[in-house]
Amino acid sequence: MSDAGTPRTLRLLHVEDSEDDALLINEEFIAAGYQLSARRVETAEALQDALQNGPWDLVITDISMPEFDAINALAIVNATSPDIPCIVVSGAIGEEAAVALMKAGASDFIIKQSLSRLAPAAERSLREVAARRERSEAIAALRESETRFKSLATNIPGMVFQSKIKADGSAEILYASEGAMAVYGVLPSVLIEQPDTMVDMVYPDDRESFLQARIESHRSGAARNWEVRIRVGEDKEIKWVNLRATARRMTDGVVMSEGIVNNITESKLAEERLRHSREQLRQLSAHVDKVREDERAHIAREIHDDLGGTLTAAKIDLEW
Repeated sequence: MSDAGTPRTLRLLHVEDSEDDALLINEEFIAAGYQLSARRVETAEALQDALQNGPWDLVITDISMPEFDAINALAIVNATSPDIPCIVVSGAIGEEAAVALMKAGASDFIIKQSLSRLAPAAERSLREVAARRERSEAIAALRESETRFKSLATNIPGMVFQSKIKADGSAEILYASEGAMAVYGVLPSVLIEQPDTMVDMVYPDDRESFLQARIESHRSGAARNWEVRIRVGEDKEIKWVNLRATARRMTDGVVMSEGIVNNITESKLAEERLRHSREQLRQLSAHVDKVREDERAHIAREIHDDLGGTLTAAKIDLEW
């Protein structure tokens, strides 16, 4: 076997009306180091049955048989088991026929006088199939991962985002979850197509510090945790949002940032109410202290005046 990645056992299906030709092909594979499990069929019905009762690693078909041909064989293989490579072996083949066979799905075609090419062609076809299968599995896994991520992001209170920060502090929004509607009042597509929207919504007094923090994040690659005010909607309703993000510096100097933006308006209002209540309590406590001191002073004055008058009267009486 010339390639260590090729399976040691080859499950080979012949579409061939000549048993001798099938045996010659088997000998080529055995000589190349394969351990064969082979079967030969001659009709469309037999091919269909064999494919359904597989599995098979490789199909080798003659170009023409009394009741069957390679084009029909390829159509059955592609419809039933499209991942199985199919090689056409023929005594002679013209250019037009070769083109037609490749369009029909043949992996390769070999002239019977050049069977030494068969095993290398089969190995190449098997590698290509394995690569396509791995690529398909990777794509399927990626799609499943994306679906799972979008499902999680949709159910998170807030907006999940991914952005690309440049050296000048400008950002390109690569992804924004459906939470954009709840936080910013706009669709995710608006933030992606118009990334300056996030900055434009920042309250003017907070905008400069917001941009400076983003530039600093690009410079240091540090995580961000900001609390800023934004203005939302036509009536410019003011909201407080908290933005938490982590940064990753790429090889081209761009910083990738992933994070979440939460609406913290209610908590900020609660903090303000608590602060106001504490201020009222402080003022009330100060007022109570003042009233107490005033009362003490008043009582002291009354005691002083009454006691002083009584003592004066007593002194006069004694002098008399």
